[in-house]
Parts: sequence; C-alpha cells; structure tokens
Amino acid sequence: MKRLILIVAAMFGSLFSGCGSPAPKFVEGTPTGYLYSYSGMMAYPIEWYCVEKSEDGELHLLYSNGGPDISVYQAPSDLLERIGAMVREHKLYKLESSYHPPMQVMDGYMWHIAIEYEKDGIWSGGSNARPPKELSAGIAAINSYLKGFIDSGEPVGQDSHMNRRP
Repeated sequence: MKRLILIVAAMFGSLFSGCGSPAPKFVEGTPTGYLYSYSGMMAYPIEWYCVEKSEDGELHLLYSNGGPDISVYQAPSDLLERIGAMVREHKLYKLESSYHPPMQVMDGYMWHIAIEYEKDGIWSGGSNARPPKELSAGIAAINSYLKGFIDSGEPVGQDSHMNRRP
C-alpha cells in the first residue's frame, strides 16, 4: 500500500507541479522496485513495466502493452542490482520531478518512472515532454533490458490493472 501511495503521489506531483525541480540527490544501493508507464488518453497504458517482489519473496517482472491484462514473468534475482547499475551509469538521479512543454497541451502522452530504494527514490514524469536525450536514453536502456527478458521468456502468471487501482 505504501508503494501504491508513493507512485500515485509521484504521478500527481509530476502532473501538477511547476516547471520542474531537481530529483533527490544521488541514491546509493540497490533499488527495491521499478515502475515505468507510458500512456496516452486511453484507459490503459501503452507500455507498462514493473519489477517487484511478490508476497512470497520472489522477484517478478510485470508487463502490459495497451490493455487491462498484465503478464507476470519470473525475474532473475539480480535484476534490481542491474537496474541500479544502469541508473548510476546513465545518471538517472539527475531526472527532474516533471517535464512539460512550454505551451499547455490538454491531450497527448504522459510517462512516469519510479525507482524505489530502501530510504529514498527517484520519481519523475512528464506530459508531452521528455527529459534530455542522455536521460531519456537511460530510461530506454532499462526498458529495453526488461523487454529482452519478456521476449525470451514465458509468463508465469497474469494480473490486471483493475486489481492495482486504488
């Protein structure tokens, strides 16, 4: 529940905050969770990734692309360590809390990222605007890495976005 509250707060914060502010300072250690969502004006995200521990302690990679269904994959035990290394390599701790175009746009695309750590995290998002190329490339690198596991594996279960709404 705490994770859901943090993610919802990050999403609303990125939508309603000002021009953007610095993300938290450099975050050390291994992430405890990862979430990325890219969506338009539809009910479900166009692309959605989530890495989390299940109730039984297993690490799972969850993926959805355009519908209510979420595919659940068994993730390698070092996946969050690898994500942490990519965060440091691409300096994603430099992400601002939000990105918006100079003019107000009422429709279009939104994205959100939450990289959770034990005591802190990196939360960012945007509406019709992306971070600088270097930071966007870092997000894309993580998502591409996750997509590699999805493309080479078989789901071990299913979930639904409807089960994850507050």
